[in-house]
Amino acid sequence: EALAAMQLVFFGVISVLPSLCDAAALRTKTNLDSGVTTAILGSLKTESSKIADKTRLIMPEKGTLDSIESSLLGMAKGRLAQTQTGDAHQPPSADLVGFLGEISAMIDNTMKPTIQNRHKTLQDDMDLKWSNVTNHPCQSPHDDEFTSELQALSATHEKCRTSEGSLETTWQQCVSGNEIIASSGNTGCQEYHALLVYPTIQDTCKMKNPTPVPTIGHYLVDMESYFASMEAKIAKAKAKCSTTPKKTPEDCGYKKCAYQEQKLQCNKDQKVFEERSCDIHKAYTCTKFNSCVDANWAAYAESVEGSKVQEPGMLSEWRALLRVECLIEALKLDGSEVGAALDACKEQVFSAANVTLKYHGDAPAKPACEEPHDLSPGTALFGSRWYQGLPYAAPAVSCASSCCSDPAYLPAMDVGVVCPYVPGADNGTAAVIKSDTELTSQFSR
Repeated sequence: EALAAMQLVFFGVISVLPSLCDAAALRTKTNLDSGVTTAILGSLKTESSKIADKTRLIMPEKGTLDSIESSLLGMAKGRLAQTQTGDAHQPPSADLVGFLGEISAMIDNTMKPTIQNRHKTLQDDMDLKWSNVTNHPCQSPHDDEFTSELQALSATHEKCRTSEGSLETTWQQCVSGNEIIASSGNTGCQEYHALLVYPTIQDTCKMKNPTPVPTIGHYLVDMESYFASMEAKIAKAKAKCSTTPKKTPEDCGYKKCAYQEQKLQCNKDQKVFEERSCDIHKAYTCTKFNSCVDANWAAYAESVEGSKVQEPGMLSEWRALLRVECLIEALKLDGSEVGAALDACKEQVFSAANVTLKYHGDAPAKPACEEPHDLSPGTALFGSRWYQGLPYAAPAVSCASSCCSDPAYLPAMDVGVVCPYVPGADNGTAAVIKSDTELTSQFSR
């Protein structure tokens, strides 16, 4: 702040240097009057103390720098006058050298850094805004990041459902097998069980028409033959049944619980997948994306426009500072060298490359974004995109996210299922068939 304050005062006081150091006053002196430099430096110090601490650094302007240049040229006229009235090789006085050194220090420590900081600020802002249009930070629901994430979650869910479908098929095959056993018994005993049905009197004990005479005698002979034949069939069927291995129903409890536990895990995987898709659907819309893009493109245009407005003055100020430095160095030379050095300063074209801004050109075309319709769980389009390849035996639940479920979906096993399976417990997983003894007892009553 002290340097800034010095700069402010310097700009205000430096314009009076020509009157303090005019050629008439210096023509009769061999050295710069120490009283003049003391007065100027004293004024700088006095005025510096009056500036409030919160005073902001004001950027140098071309008019002020021109005034500094004019003042230094006035001092140069005094040096040139000395070469005509006195020793042409007269070196500058110690006071002049010291004074010029203080001005150089102010240029090096305050003025140049200020312009360089302006340049850096403008350049950094343009570079940042350019980066935001060439590699924009706006997130679209179509971003590769989101697509890859959802594809990975979907793959996990689909793999789980494939295993679920296999386990469901295994369990259903077990149940179906038990139902066959329960409905038909042991296949080798089916004929025997069928013959154990007691014949109806009306259908069996019928007299042939016509029945030979004597009628009752032939009727009894026919009945004896019929029942003898039936007895032989039953005996043969029973013998076959007794030699056929018996089939007992399989306990399907473990298979059912394996399927239900897998199904529960798949429902959890589906919930994770759908909740993430729901989050993306709600948080990253094309409306928000397009607004973000518009803001970044506008910011870049504004930054370029502002830089183009400020750059000419900044370049002019930089060249003026270099010219002032050149004049200061000329004033430090012996009297015989001052004139040529001043002419060189006037003719030299000073480069402002160090503070010239680098422009990137026009912003690229804005990226387009259309709202996706297959990221909202519970919709037909979502299901057709993500669940088309699931097994028939293991479909996805209709909704597993907050986008389509209120209250929140809670993954669970089917109603009434108790797992892990405990053998003997009535979990509805095992079918039981009646034994042959139980079947035959029906006919002994």
